[in-house]
Amino acid sequence: MMLRIRALELRVVTADGLFGCHFKFEKGLVVLHARNTMGKSTCMQAILYALGLEGMLSSSYAIPLAHAMTHTIEDDDGLSRNVIESSVLLEIENASGDALTTQRTVKSDSVNNKLIRTWYGRKLSDPNGAYRQLDRFVRIEGAAQRSDGFHFALSKFLGWELPAVTRHQASPCPLYLECIFPLLMIEQKHGWSGIQSRMPTHFGIREPQKRALEFLLDLRQFKVEMERQKLEQRVAETKIEWTNVANEYGAVARRVGGLVRDLPRQPVADWPPAAPPQILISRDSELVSLEPVLADARRELKKLEEEEIPRVEQVSAELAESLASAESDVLRLEMVAERLAQDLEQDRTQLWALDARLEALREDLRHNKDIIRLKSLGSDLQLSMSKDACPTCGQHVHDTLLVQKSQTLSIEENVQLVDEQIGTFEAMRADAQRVIAVREARLRVVREKLDEFRGKVRSQRRALTSDGRAPSEAAIRARLHLEQRIRMLREQVEAAERLAARFAELAVVWRELAELKSEPKGLSPGDEKKLDALERSFVEQLVEYDFKSIAPSALRISRTSYRPEYEGFDLGFDLSASDMIRSIWAYLNGMLEVARVQKTKHPGLLILDEPRQQSASRVSFASFLKRASRAGEFGQQIIFATSEESSTLQPALSSLPHTLIAISGRILKPMGRTS
Repeated sequence: MMLRIRALELRVVTADGLFGCHFKFEKGLVVLHARNTMGKSTCMQAILYALGLEGMLSSSYAIPLAHAMTHTIEDDDGLSRNVIESSVLLEIENASGDALTTQRTVKSDSVNNKLIRTWYGRKLSDPNGAYRQLDRFVRIEGAAQRSDGFHFALSKFLGWELPAVTRHQASPCPLYLECIFPLLMIEQKHGWSGIQSRMPTHFGIREPQKRALEFLLDLRQFKVEMERQKLEQRVAETKIEWTNVANEYGAVARRVGGLVRDLPRQPVADWPPAAPPQILISRDSELVSLEPVLADARRELKKLEEEEIPRVEQVSAELAESLASAESDVLRLEMVAERLAQDLEQDRTQLWALDARLEALREDLRHNKDIIRLKSLGSDLQLSMSKDACPTCGQHVHDTLLVQKSQTLSIEENVQLVDEQIGTFEAMRADAQRVIAVREARLRVVREKLDEFRGKVRSQRRALTSDGRAPSEAAIRARLHLEQRIRMLREQVEAAERLAARFAELAVVWRELAELKSEPKGLSPGDEKKLDALERSFVEQLVEYDFKSIAPSALRISRTSYRPEYEGFDLGFDLSASDMIRSIWAYLNGMLEVARVQKTKHPGLLILDEPRQQSASRVSFASFLKRASRAGEFGQQIIFATSEESSTLQPALSSLPHTLIAISGRILKPMGRTS
C-alpha cells in the first residue's frame, strides 16, 4: 500500500488573469515553509479537498478553503480581486507507480464541486500526455460504493478493499475514507487537540476510531470484531426464524382445532427438550396428542372397510357404468394435474427470468442516473458508446450489421426508456405472479378432485366385488368423511414433523452460535507483535522529544482501543499542550515506522499542518524532524507546512535528507511568476 503526493496546483481566475501556485513533492520529508496567513494551510486543505475528504472535518458541505479561493484574492501588493472561478488539481501515485490526477472545482457557475474530474496519468507533471479521463462524484450517497463514485475509485487505486462495518442502527456501511484519513492528515485548527481528535461521527459507525486503527494496522482483530458483529446479527436472525417456525407450528394446531404445549418461545441448544412440544386435541373431555387421534381414525376406517358391503343386485349395472366413468375421470384428471404441474414449473422459470431482467434494468437505471448526476455537476465528457466506441478499449465498433438512420438516444432519453421498460416488466411480473397463483389454486382443486374420484373408484370396486349387499348412503358418507379427516390429519402431522425438524436444525445453529460466543477473546500473536512495535516506537520517540508530563516508560498502547494510555486511562488528561503535540507526533509517526517492519495497510503518507503549534520546544521540533527524515529511506512521505522561523528551521534541517519548498509572500501569485 502506498500513497504519494506528487504535485499540487491551485488555480484562481480573476478579471485580471490567472492566479495560483504549482508545487512538486518528492518522497521523504517535505517541508512547505511560508509566513503565517500567506496560504500554506490553504495548500494543505487543498490536498484534502482534492481527495474529497473534507467530510472528515465535519458533516458540513462548506468548502474548507480560504477566501482567496472562494471570494476575494489579494496579491503581494495588497490589491484585491474578485474570484470568478477556482479549482484544485492534485497528482498522486500508488505502490505500483501508477498516477492519478484529480481536478475539483472550488467556485464555478457551470461545474458543481461534488464532481471530481480524474485523469489516469501524470496530468500535472506531463500535461501534454494522453490520459484516460473519467468524471466521478463525491460527497453524495454511493460515492464509496458505486463505480462512478470517486472514493470507490480512489480505494481501488490505493489497493484498499473498504470493509463493511456496522452502524449504530446495525445496518452495514463501508469504513469510509473520511474515517481513515484523520490518522494520515492533521489540519491546523483542531487536529492538534488530541489523537484522532477529528474522527467524524456523523456516519453513525460504531467505534470508528478502533475500526480505522484496526484497518490501517491490518490487525486480525478487525476481522474478529467483524465476525463478532456478524455473530450478533446471526443470533438476531436465528431468534426471528425460531419465532416464525413457532408461529407456523401454532397455525398447524389451529387447523386441527388444537393447541400447542411445551414449545419454547426462544431458541434452545438441545432438541428435543426434556418435555417435547405437542399439538393437543380435545377428545372425550381430555387433551390428547395429534398422533393418537390419527391412529384412531385409521383404525375406525379400517374397521368400516372390513365390514360386509350391503347388497347391490338392484344397482349393479349403474355401479359398473359409474365405475367406468369414474376411472375415466381419474385418467383425465391425472393428465390435467400433470399438465398443470408442468405449466406451473414453466411459469416459475419465467418469473425467475423476469426477476433477473428487472435487476439488470434497475442496475442500468442506477448507472444512467449516476451519469446524469455527473452531468448536472458539470461533467462535459461524452459517453463512449455515443461515439460508437468500446467503453473498455476505445476501439471503433458498430452495434448493428446494418446501417441505421436513427439517432442514438440521449442519456436522459435512455433513462426514460429504461424506466418505461422497468414498468413494463414489473407489470409482466405481476401478471406472472397472478397466473402462478391461479394455476396453483387450480392444481390444488384438481388434486382434491382426483383424490375424490380415486376414493369413488375404490368404493365402487369394493361394492361390485362384494356379495351383492348394497351400502346405505349414510355409511358411504361416513366413510368419505373419515377419509377426508384422515387425509387432513396426516397432512398436519407431516407439517408438524417438518417443523420439528426445522427446530432441530435451528437448535444446532444456536448451539454453534453459543460456542462461538464463548470462544476466548484476545489479540492474535501477529496483532500483539504490531502493537508491541508501535508501543516501542511511541515510547522511544517521547524520550527523544523530551516528553515531561509522565515518565514515557509508564505509557502503553491499549490492547482494547489501540491508543496510548496511562494506568488504564486514555492518554490526554493532565498533559501540557506541548506534550499533547509530542504524543501526536510519536503516535502517528509510530504507525509509519511499524509499516516499515510489519505488514499493514498504511499508505506511508503523513501530512501535518503546523506540527510545532508554537508549543513544543525547538529542541523537540528538531528531534521530530530528524525522526521524520527517515521516511525517504522506506519510500514513505511526510509533508508538513510550517511558519517556523528560518533561524530555527534551517539548522534543524541542515544535516537531514529533505525537500524544502520555501515561499516568499503569498502562495497564490499570478501564474507564470516564480514563487
